[in-house]
Amino acid sequence: MSLDGGAQVTVQSHIAVQSRPRQHAVVFSGNGYNAAYEVGVLKAILHGVSPSTRGEKVQPDSYSGTSVGAYNAAFMVSHSHLGDIGAAEKLEQSWKTGLNPRIRGNPVDYLNPRFYWPNPLTPLVDFGKDTLHLSRDLMRRAGELFGSIEPTRPLAALQDQILGYEWDILADLAPTSGLIRDNIALENIRNSNKKLCITAADWKKGTTKTFENRDFSDAAGHQMVIGAMAIPGFTPRQHVDLEELVDGTMLMAHPLKPAIEARDRQSAVRLTLHVIYLDPEFEEGLLMDARGSLAIVYRLFLLAFSRSMNADIGRIEQVNRSVKFLKLLGDFDPESEVLKLWRRLHQETKDKVEVEVHRYRSAKHLTSVREIFVGMTEERLKRLFETGYADARQHDCAKSQCVVISEE
Repeated sequence: MSLDGGAQVTVQSHIAVQSRPRQHAVVFSGNGYNAAYEVGVLKAILHGVSPSTRGEKVQPDSYSGTSVGAYNAAFMVSHSHLGDIGAAEKLEQSWKTGLNPRIRGNPVDYLNPRFYWPNPLTPLVDFGKDTLHLSRDLMRRAGELFGSIEPTRPLAALQDQILGYEWDILADLAPTSGLIRDNIALENIRNSNKKLCITAADWKKGTTKTFENRDFSDAAGHQMVIGAMAIPGFTPRQHVDLEELVDGTMLMAHPLKPAIEARDRQSAVRLTLHVIYLDPEFEEGLLMDARGSLAIVYRLFLLAFSRSMNADIGRIEQVNRSVKFLKLLGDFDPESEVLKLWRRLHQETKDKVEVEVHRYRSAKHLTSVREIFVGMTEERLKRLFETGYADARQHDCAKSQCVVISEE
């Protein structure tokens, strides 16, 4: 497989019986309701039924995520007192309430009889709130328009306003925010022995930022999770202190770095990453029919993240080789001049450990663009959970091109 500018990466195609203990970390990527598929994969890993676990009921030391995967990671750490399996069962139940934002004034909602259940007055109240919210924004923009009109170029100001209109005002994050606040206890995250890493993008700087357990204060913790899930241009940016946070998927050059950095450095045991993501270039080609603007933008998100992930896994394989070579050379001759020279030339191996990577990536797209942005039925969610669990049970390291380390 060619990764990161054509560098060749050789991936082992067998699973050796491994007896020494391992640190485990789970990496969620999200991508809309595909995050429900991740829950199914996670349960199979925790139950020890995936071949990647070698029959071990895995107890991850850390959870990391971006996009909607940030919710999965934060939820698991928030409920770690229930045990990993108990937290995963509760996470599955929470998904049935839905996490997608509500579209203000969506006429399709008002034509759906289920929208008026259980309280038929709630949609009417929401409609009034939506009308007021949008009217205020239009009035503000009308003021900006009249203030910027130049007598000699009256249409230019109107064009600027149309081109610069932020359509994310149509997304109401109140339902999503409420569910996150109800389902994620920030104090539990700060006190958990499980490490949490959530990555979002700083919209102003164009850089990514990773938040850890201690960062989840009562004042800003929930906003960090919502910000990591906020799709630029579709949902409003989330303000945390002076920062504006959005989904960091497209900007992550090293998506596995947070999970690797979160390892227990005092422990000599090997680190194993369980990475769940969608890869448009894996096996069957196109994951989705990219027709329409939303589908095109979404596909760009997938491509950017999956290529960064694949390149990161390629770099891990290269570091593994360097670490193994250093160990063999050090065992043979600790004072070797060759060993000293190698260390000087390969600074990236300093303080590094061998990392095993199991990647669980679907060969086909699991949800439609409409479902990603609008929501899906409970039956469809159940099918996603079951598909993730079944795929993990049938996991093939050779086919998935996992980075497997033998004991030899």
